Amino acid sequence: MFCKNCGNELKENEKFCSNCGTAITEDDIKIENSSKVDETTSTSTNSTSTSTSTSSSKSNKNGLATASMILGIIAICFAFIPDISGITFILSVLSLVFVIVVFTRKKRNGKSIAGLVLSIIALLIIFVSGSDTSNTTLNKNSNTINRNSTNTTDTTNQTSKNSIKEFKLNEPIIVSRGSQEYTVTFEGIRETAERNQFSEITPNKVIFVDYNYENISFSEDVYVYDGYYKLLDDSGNVLDTYPVSDYTRNNKSVPIGGKSQGCDAYAIMTDTKTITLLYYDYGSKPLGKIVINL
Repeated sequence: MFCKNCGNELKENEKFCSNCGTAITEDDIKIENSSKVDETTSTSTNSTSTSTSTSSSKSNKNGLATASMILGIIAICFAFIPDISGITFILSVLSLVFVIVVFTRKKRNGKSIAGLVLSIIALLIIFVSGSDTSNTTLNKNSNTINRNSTNTTDTTNQTSKNSIKEFKLNEPIIVSRGSQEYTVTFEGIRETAERNQFSEITPNKVIFVDYNYENISFSEDVYVYDGYYKLLDDSGNVLDTYPVSDYTRNNKSVPIGGKSQGCDAYAIMTDTKTITLLYYDYGSKPLGKIVINL
């Protein structure tokens, strides 16, 4: 307590100021006590207010940290579902935003760090899943292109296999069986008026097919006859042989280095304009063809 006149500090229970002699009344003591109570109350109130403010600030920061962690956990769970990757991305970004706010206020804690880690992991999962999906799509497209290319190649090969090499008259057809070879050359077609009275058919035309052949390296004698080739008319009908002969071109068996002429007669039943000759040798697939105009 202090003297109200000179400000000298008074001892407890003093009735007069030792400095100026001013009397200390009961009212002065009551006023002093009341002032102390007010100061104590004010200090307490200020302390409570500060504590409440600090607690509220901590609560807000803890709430953001908790929210970031929860959003990170949800983002991790959603990250494994490709169809909702957009939602996962949004949750991860929100979690990162909350973490940044907490870190900016310099109040980082375990929850905020957990939110940061989880959101980053979720974003990485989205990126990797998207990359895998893109690679899968590219691989599928690539496989489709490869299949189409393979199919095209197969079709081309099949067409190549099904195609028959075309020759011209007087162009040798080389026939190979291993290392052995012979050639056959078709010279042309000529019509004949000769008919066989004993034949049961009445052809529109009778033709001779003239050819020659040479044994290049066959160990056995080569003998070419009508069983080695077929004739087709415009409609694809296979022509039958006809029982007439040209004895000036008799087929003969020829050894290596030998040559022979040949001739076979065929009956044409239709008014065809062209004849297609297919040469087979012993195989089921033609080795060559010749289209001949009549």
